[in-house]
Amino acid sequence: MFAETQTFTEERCILYMVQAWYATLITPSFQKTLDYIGRAGEISRSITPTDLDEIDNLIIPSANIMYFWQKYSLSDELLLTGIQYCEQNTSVIPYVREKMELYRCRLDVCYEWGRHDLCRQIIEAIDTENRIYQSVGVHIKVPAELRNLVFSKEEGTSNKG
Repeated sequence: MFAETQTFTEERCILYMVQAWYATLITPSFQKTLDYIGRAGEISRSITPTDLDEIDNLIIPSANIMYFWQKYSLSDELLLTGIQYCEQNTSVIPYVREKMELYRCRLDVCYEWGRHDLCRQIIEAIDTENRIYQSVGVHIKVPAELRNLVFSKEEGTSNKG
């Protein structure tokens, strides 16, 4: 593949993300995982036409990989970066939908991380955004059981990762 493609191509970016998953799930090496994500990121920043593509092709998969490594703070940081990209385009519905999806992902990460304080903030943000965007059909449902769990645990501020 390297002989047949130029340095900054979508195929190489995809290959590096596949290698990052491989280094996460098959031959675990956190350092290799970071290296492959870094290589994919360098390419992605050069070739990706929109922030939405960057979020879908690099940010969400990288956050998911960090979740598998139980590096919850890194996963959360990546998701926040995606949310910031979306907040620069709040008048464009696909960015609003993506932001809401990133909130949902972030809620999952923070719950697993044991950061109920952040979960409460995220749920409040989701509720606010749901009210703002209900007229355009954008709505993220927070399961009642999860809502009850995080609002009933005031001590949930542990730092697992």
